[in-house]
Amino acid sequence: MKNLTTAAAGPVTASEFKRSIHMLEVETDDDVLITDLIATATAVVETGTAHPMAATDYEFDLPLGTWETWWFPVRPVTTLKKVEWLDGENVWQGGDAAGAYVLRNHDEPRLVIPADLAAALQDARAARVTANVGGAPLVQQRQAVIMLVKEWRDAGIALEGVEPPKLSWSIQRLIDQVRYRRPQVTG
Repeated sequence: MKNLTTAAAGPVTASEFKRSIHMLEVETDDDVLITDLIATATAVVETGTAHPMAATDYEFDLPLGTWETWWFPVRPVTTLKKVEWLDGENVWQGGDAAGAYVLRNHDEPRLVIPADLAAALQDARAARVTANVGGAPLVQQRQAVIMLVKEWRDAGIALEGVEPPKLSWSIQRLIDQVRYRRPQVTG
């Protein structure tokens, strides 16, 4: 999975974080630190939930072999952009969706390809799909980001020689509530 889009603004701003912990917004000494912590916490929560919090274009490597259905490792999938495969002469073929489509975009998104495309992919050296995934952050994701930033900021970041902190129970529960697990890879 490769992000093809420039990073969008995070789900939480430094001002929103300050308001949520009752910190005065005019206190700007830690703004750079808070912004960096928000970016890192966002990445942790997005990875933990398999749900990007901003619509972004991603490229996914597809499995080779015989299949007509493939589950995306993230949700939601908003737009299927293209399906491509590398032929025997190392030239990428395809380009548009080529008759492929996505079922259950927001729940368990899966790529479904027509039989002729499945035959082409069977002999391919590599295959990939490009799709726009993610969307508005879920309430639990935003709260997990805020709580994680608060914990890290309160703990300080001087961790040399110390075991890195684990996610607190409450943050882990928020992530678990909205975690996506694809039911199977190919079918």
